[in-house]
Amino acid sequence: MIQGMPVDVPLPPTPTTADAAGLNPSFISEPSVLLVAMVRGEPVAYEDEKNGVLVQNVYPVEAESRSPSNESSGTDLGFHTELSFSRKHPERPLHEASPDFLLLLGLRPAPLRDAVTTLVDGRDICHVLSDRARTALMQPSFQLRAPYSFTQGLAERPWSRPVPLLHKLDPPTFAFDLACGVRKGPMMVDARRP
Repeated sequence: MIQGMPVDVPLPPTPTTADAAGLNPSFISEPSVLLVAMVRGEPVAYEDEKNGVLVQNVYPVEAESRSPSNESSGTDLGFHTELSFSRKHPERPLHEASPDFLLLLGLRPAPLRDAVTTLVDGRDICHVLSDRARTALMQPSFQLRAPYSFTQGLAERPWSRPVPLLHKLDPPTFAFDLACGVRKGPMMVDARRP
Protein backbone atom coordinates (compact mmCIF):
# COMPACT_ATOMS: atom_id res chain seq x y z
CA MET A 1 0.00 0.00 0.00
CA ILE A 2 1.26 3.44 -0.93
CA GLN A 3 0.00 6.37 1.09
CA GLY A 4 0.29 10.08 0.44
CA MET A 5 -0.05 9.94 -3.36
CA PRO A 6 -0.37 13.42 -4.90
CA VAL A 7 -3.88 14.32 -6.04
CA ASP A 8 -5.52 17.30 -7.66
CA VAL A 9 -6.75 20.02 -5.29
CA PRO A 10 -9.50 20.96 -5.42
CA LEU A 11 -11.15 17.84 -6.77
CA PRO A 12 -13.89 18.38 -9.35
CA PRO A 13 -17.42 17.34 -8.36
CA THR A 14 -18.18 13.64 -8.68
CA PRO A 15 -19.89 13.02 -12.05
CA THR A 16 -23.48 11.79 -11.95
CA THR A 17 -23.56 9.84 -15.22
CA ALA A 18 -21.42 6.98 -16.50
CA ASP A 19 -20.62 8.71 -19.81
CA ALA A 20 -18.50 11.31 -18.00
CA ALA A 21 -15.90 8.67 -17.02
CA GLY A 22 -13.22 9.90 -19.42
CA LEU A 23 -13.71 13.59 -18.69
CA ASN A 24 -11.50 13.95 -15.63
CA PRO A 25 -9.51 17.20 -15.85
CA SER A 26 -6.80 15.65 -13.66
CA PHE A 27 -3.24 16.79 -14.14
CA ILE A 28 -1.75 15.25 -11.00
CA SER A 29 -3.57 12.07 -9.85
CA GLU A 30 -3.70 10.31 -13.24
CA PRO A 31 -0.02 10.84 -14.10
CA SER A 32 0.88 9.81 -10.53
CA VAL A 33 -0.93 6.48 -10.76
CA LEU A 34 0.45 5.90 -14.26
CA LEU A 35 3.98 6.45 -12.97
CA VAL A 36 3.47 3.75 -10.33
CA ALA A 37 1.98 1.47 -13.01
CA MET A 38 5.01 1.94 -15.26
CA VAL A 39 7.34 1.04 -12.39
CA ARG A 40 5.36 -2.21 -11.90
CA GLY A 41 5.01 -3.10 -15.59
CA GLU A 42 3.16 -2.00 -18.70
CA PRO A 43 -0.14 -0.15 -18.20
CA VAL A 44 -2.97 -1.63 -20.25
CA ALA A 45 -6.51 -0.65 -21.12
CA TYR A 46 -9.31 -2.62 -22.72
CA GLU A 47 -11.21 -1.26 -25.71
CA ASP A 48 -14.45 -2.83 -24.51
CA GLU A 49 -14.30 -1.36 -21.00
CA LYS A 50 -14.99 2.34 -20.50
CA ASN A 51 -14.04 3.08 -24.11
CA GLY A 52 -10.45 1.93 -23.57
CA VAL A 53 -9.34 4.80 -21.31
CA LEU A 54 -6.01 3.99 -19.67
CA VAL A 55 -6.87 5.45 -16.26
CA GLN A 56 -10.46 4.75 -15.35
CA ASN A 57 -12.31 7.16 -13.13
CA VAL A 58 -14.56 4.89 -11.10
CA TYR A 59 -17.44 6.36 -9.13
CA PRO A 60 -20.97 5.29 -8.22
CA VAL A 61 -23.75 6.04 -10.68
CA GLU A 62 -27.31 6.00 -9.37
CA ALA A 63 -28.67 4.12 -12.41
CA GLU A 64 -26.11 1.34 -11.81
CA SER A 65 -26.37 1.21 -8.02
CA ARG A 66 -27.44 -2.48 -8.01
CA SER A 67 -25.38 -3.71 -10.98
CA PRO A 68 -22.44 -6.11 -10.53
CA SER A 69 -20.02 -3.43 -11.72
CA ASN A 70 -17.56 -0.83 -10.56
CA GLU A 71 -20.29 1.80 -10.99
CA SER A 72 -22.49 0.28 -8.28
CA SER A 73 -22.88 1.55 -4.76
CA GLY A 74 -25.48 -0.83 -3.35
CA THR A 75 -24.04 -4.18 -4.44
CA ASP A 76 -21.28 -6.13 -2.77
CA LEU A 77 -19.02 -7.29 -5.60
CA GLY A 78 -17.74 -10.15 -3.48
CA PHE A 79 -14.40 -11.80 -4.02
CA HIS A 80 -13.29 -11.73 -7.62
CA THR A 81 -10.31 -11.48 -9.88
CA GLU A 82 -10.07 -9.08 -12.80
CA LEU A 83 -11.46 -10.66 -15.95
CA SER A 84 -11.57 -9.17 -19.44
CA PHE A 85 -13.92 -9.76 -22.35
CA SER A 86 -13.30 -8.89 -26.00
CA ARG A 87 -16.23 -8.33 -28.35
CA LYS A 88 -13.81 -8.92 -31.25
CA HIS A 89 -12.61 -12.23 -29.72
CA PRO A 90 -15.49 -13.53 -27.58
CA GLU A 91 -14.01 -17.06 -27.66
CA ARG A 92 -10.88 -15.95 -25.74
CA PRO A 93 -10.89 -17.16 -22.12
CA LEU A 94 -11.82 -14.30 -19.79
CA HIS A 95 -8.68 -14.63 -17.68
CA GLU A 96 -6.21 -14.79 -20.57
CA ALA A 97 -5.73 -11.04 -21.05
CA SER A 98 -6.36 -10.03 -17.46
CA PRO A 99 -3.89 -7.71 -15.78
CA ASP A 100 -1.16 -8.99 -13.48
CA PHE A 101 -1.94 -6.24 -10.99
CA LEU A 102 -4.49 -3.51 -10.38
CA LEU A 103 -3.91 -0.05 -8.97
CA LEU A 104 -6.59 1.76 -6.99
CA LEU A 105 -6.18 5.41 -6.01
CA GLY A 106 -8.93 6.72 -3.76
CA LEU A 107 -9.48 10.42 -4.35
CA ARG A 108 -12.50 10.92 -2.14
CA PRO A 109 -14.06 8.75 0.61
CA ALA A 110 -17.59 7.39 0.56
CA PRO A 111 -20.02 9.85 2.18
CA LEU A 112 -20.34 7.64 5.28
CA ARG A 113 -16.72 6.48 5.05
CA ASP A 114 -18.00 2.91 4.86
CA ALA A 115 -16.53 1.76 1.53
CA VAL A 116 -14.37 -1.36 1.85
CA THR A 117 -11.83 -2.99 -0.43
CA THR A 118 -10.69 -6.41 0.75
CA LEU A 119 -7.64 -8.19 -0.62
CA VAL A 120 -6.89 -11.88 -0.19
CA ASP A 121 -3.61 -13.59 -1.01
CA GLY A 122 -4.17 -16.64 -3.22
CA ARG A 123 -1.62 -18.56 -1.11
CA ASP A 124 -3.90 -18.13 1.93
CA ILE A 125 -6.84 -19.52 -0.03
CA CYS A 126 -4.83 -22.52 -1.26
CA HIS A 127 -3.58 -23.17 2.27
CA VAL A 128 -7.12 -23.85 3.56
CA LEU A 129 -8.23 -25.93 0.57
CA SER A 130 -7.80 -29.67 0.52
CA ASP A 131 -5.73 -31.38 -2.19
CA ARG A 132 -8.97 -32.70 -3.64
CA ALA A 133 -10.48 -29.20 -3.76
CA ARG A 134 -7.39 -27.69 -5.39
CA THR A 135 -7.40 -30.48 -7.98
CA ALA A 136 -11.10 -29.90 -8.68
CA LEU A 137 -10.59 -26.13 -9.08
CA MET A 138 -7.81 -26.79 -11.61
CA GLN A 139 -10.15 -28.79 -13.87
CA PRO A 140 -11.88 -27.05 -16.82
CA SER A 141 -15.28 -27.60 -15.21
CA PHE A 142 -16.49 -24.01 -14.81
CA GLN A 143 -17.96 -21.30 -16.95
CA LEU A 144 -17.40 -17.62 -16.24
CA ARG A 145 -19.81 -14.92 -17.30
CA ALA A 146 -18.38 -11.92 -19.11
CA PRO A 147 -17.96 -8.91 -16.80
CA TYR A 148 -20.78 -6.40 -16.73
CA SER A 149 -18.50 -3.43 -17.44
CA PHE A 150 -17.27 -5.03 -20.70
CA THR A 151 -20.71 -6.00 -22.01
CA GLN A 152 -22.91 -2.95 -21.49
CA GLY A 153 -25.13 -2.55 -24.51
CA LEU A 154 -25.07 -6.25 -25.46
CA ALA A 155 -28.36 -8.16 -25.43
CA GLU A 156 -26.89 -10.64 -22.95
CA ARG A 157 -23.62 -11.34 -21.19
CA PRO A 158 -21.97 -14.42 -22.71
CA TRP A 159 -20.55 -17.38 -20.80
CA SER A 160 -17.02 -18.70 -21.38
CA ARG A 161 -16.18 -22.18 -22.52
CA PRO A 162 -15.36 -24.50 -19.55
CA VAL A 163 -12.21 -23.32 -17.75
CA PRO A 164 -10.46 -23.97 -14.43
CA LEU A 165 -10.81 -21.42 -11.62
CA LEU A 166 -7.29 -22.14 -10.35
CA HIS A 167 -4.68 -22.00 -13.11
CA LYS A 168 -1.43 -22.65 -11.27
CA LEU A 169 -0.22 -23.16 -7.69
CA ASP A 170 3.11 -21.36 -7.46
CA PRO A 171 2.13 -18.62 -7.11
CA PRO A 172 -1.61 -19.35 -7.14
CA THR A 173 -3.46 -17.79 -10.05
CA PHE A 174 -7.24 -17.71 -9.75
CA ALA A 175 -9.83 -16.49 -12.28
CA PHE A 176 -13.40 -15.96 -11.11
CA ASP A 177 -16.01 -13.29 -10.47
CA LEU A 178 -18.87 -14.37 -8.25
CA ALA A 179 -20.86 -11.16 -8.88
CA CYS A 180 -20.74 -11.69 -12.65
CA GLY A 181 -21.39 -15.40 -12.51
CA VAL A 182 -19.67 -18.76 -12.23
CA ARG A 183 -21.44 -21.94 -13.36
CA LYS A 184 -20.37 -25.32 -12.07
CA GLY A 185 -19.98 -28.28 -14.37
CA PRO A 186 -21.00 -31.84 -13.49
CA MET A 187 -17.50 -32.67 -12.18
CA MET A 188 -17.52 -29.90 -9.55
CA VAL A 189 -16.99 -30.81 -5.92
CA ASP A 190 -17.55 -28.65 -2.85
CA ALA A 191 -14.16 -26.94 -2.43
CA ARG A 192 -14.74 -26.48 1.30
CA ARG A 193 -14.91 -30.21 2.00
CA PRO A 194 -11.78 -32.30 2.62
